[in-house]
Amino acid sequence: MVSLFSGRVLIRNNSDQDELDTEAEVSRRLENRLVLLFFGAAACPKCQAFVPILKDFFVRLTDEFYVLRAAQLALVYVSQDPTEEQQELFLKDMPKKWLFLPFKDDLRRNVLEDKGRPPSGNAIETSLKSRSQRMRLEEVSLKISPGRDLGRQFSVEHLPTVVVLKPGGDVLTRDATAEIQRLGPACFANWQEAAEVLDRNFLLPEDLDDPAPRSLLEPLRRRKYRVDEETRGGRGPKGRTPF
Repeated sequence: MVSLFSGRVLIRNNSDQDELDTEAEVSRRLENRLVLLFFGAAACPKCQAFVPILKDFFVRLTDEFYVLRAAQLALVYVSQDPTEEQQELFLKDMPKKWLFLPFKDDLRRNVLEDKGRPPSGNAIETSLKSRSQRMRLEEVSLKISPGRDLGRQFSVEHLPTVVVLKPGGDVLTRDATAEIQRLGPACFANWQEAAEVLDRNFLLPEDLDDPAPRSLLEPLRRRKYRVDEETRGGRGPKGRTPF
């Protein structure tokens, strides 16, 4: 996953707009997570209708007000806004845990613009005769030019689009907008199972600004490991060696 943003900067959508400008920092944010690439624009009517749903979806999975432990989920906003001002205005009310690319980064280059006009949300016409032919062409192009913008890498044809990536970078879902609208947070469990993401609820929190993680299974885990330790060490509950 880190290779997708190799040599790039990701920015946190918090008040300080912290930059993740090293592979270690990017890896720390994306490792062992499902990553959503959200292609959208403030001027897109369909995006305006979808964004409140996506925002609620993300918050209910990652905000400790709703869950005991934030889901293993990250979202990168791939702006298709025609100006940096529109991008900043759009992100102003979005969750602080969202990540985004700098406006001048060519990875987020607007592939849906029509002679400078903002995207409308309608699908682009393709001249190829079949989808399979287009997919073969994309595979060849990707090998030749791995640094091209994300819209072309993931065949984005309309806005909004939410590409779901496995932790290793493989595509799990090319466009999850309809699924998110239909199922809400419930669809995350399906993605997690399909991607076989490791359950890391037992690990310490990675962010100092996030509350300590808790799990519904924590009491059972503690009891299990305490019993295991006593069995291995041959000691009683308080560390005393039985006679």
